[in-house]
Amino acid sequence: MVVIKWLWSHPQNRDLVKEFLANPFCRFCAHGTDEEALPFYQQLAIQDYYYLLAHVKFKALRLNSIPDHDVTRMKKAAKSISTSAEAAEYWLNICTEKLGITESKIKDTPRSAAELGYESYLHSNTTKVTWFGLHIIMVPCYYGWRRLAQELSEDPETKKNTKFYETFIEKNNTEDSIISLNETLNDGYSQWKSKELEDRWLELFRRSLQMEIALFNDALKTSPNLCPIATVHVWGTTYIFSSRDGSIVYRKTRNNPNNQDWKVITQTDDTVFSERLGSSVFSATVWDEQIRLYYINQHYLIRELCLEKENGDWTHGALTGQKFKVLPGSHLDAISTKELRVSDKDHVQIKVIFVDCKRTVWEAYIEKGEWHRRIISRPTPAQVENQANAR
Repeated sequence: MVVIKWLWSHPQNRDLVKEFLANPFCRFCAHGTDEEALPFYQQLAIQDYYYLLAHVKFKALRLNSIPDHDVTRMKKAAKSISTSAEAAEYWLNICTEKLGITESKIKDTPRSAAELGYESYLHSNTTKVTWFGLHIIMVPCYYGWRRLAQELSEDPETKKNTKFYETFIEKNNTEDSIISLNETLNDGYSQWKSKELEDRWLELFRRSLQMEIALFNDALKTSPNLCPIATVHVWGTTYIFSSRDGSIVYRKTRNNPNNQDWKVITQTDDTVFSERLGSSVFSATVWDEQIRLYYINQHYLIRELCLEKENGDWTHGALTGQKFKVLPGSHLDAISTKELRVSDKDHVQIKVIFVDCKRTVWEAYIEKGEWHRRIISRPTPAQVENQANAR
């Protein structure tokens, strides 16, 4: 898988690859029950159906980029159009038979802004990009979804008795869909390769990966419920956190999985959770009489929300001070909390890894209740030079 792996592991693409694999939509659906996640997954499934229809038309338009007299490639490409049409039909059946979406619901749901943008991007490039480049565009969809499914399958927090696991993780955790793409790219590499084109391929790969990330993020925003920011399980009850109208809110699902009664925890100026960063960066921990929710707001501030138990419920919350500011213009890669050491409340194990605008990798972490920051790695001279040339 020479070309695909070159694209996926290229240093220039690491930021987007990490963002794609850590997207909050798929993590939420993988970790949640059908009651929690299915309404959100249904929204993605509908948009994915529209994407598959657009993909059929994209393949038809892509025929024009095949060099004259290459009849063998034309025959193979024409056959793949029919295969893609069958894939769209198959996914429609999954939507109606497995996911409980009626055909009328699908027809009444408009294409999202992200899907329309992706469709326009695909079709417009058929008149600008070579046959080889138009296959590079497909790598994030074909190979990316396979890698995403593989990671979710290996995640110990993933629930394996859900519709999402059956129809997304299992369906995509196979190499069947990338065999043909891999052969096309490896066979055509020598014919199309050049330094100038390689730069263009990297650009196409990054743009396509951004389109994929946008689809996942858009599925959260267009869902019938509020966007899930974090989920905590306490004594058989699931608490789902979100934001609405300048307030942090939550709902609980115990004894009523479909409960939509959102309770306000506290007023805050954080009207969105890291929306400017392109993905929701969050984590939550629980122990004794307290839940702590960590997130990064639109002002690049790491915030901590502490929920104290009151009258048998978690209804009182308070925001801590602004303890740590992420550099404006930086790109956040990931946030992780793997349960704390329960020796005392200062030993919360939380860290934030991010890359600033100069490509320096930082780690923010809590030590004895205070935020600290340290450099993990700096860009190489070659990376600095490439960045300067790009500007």
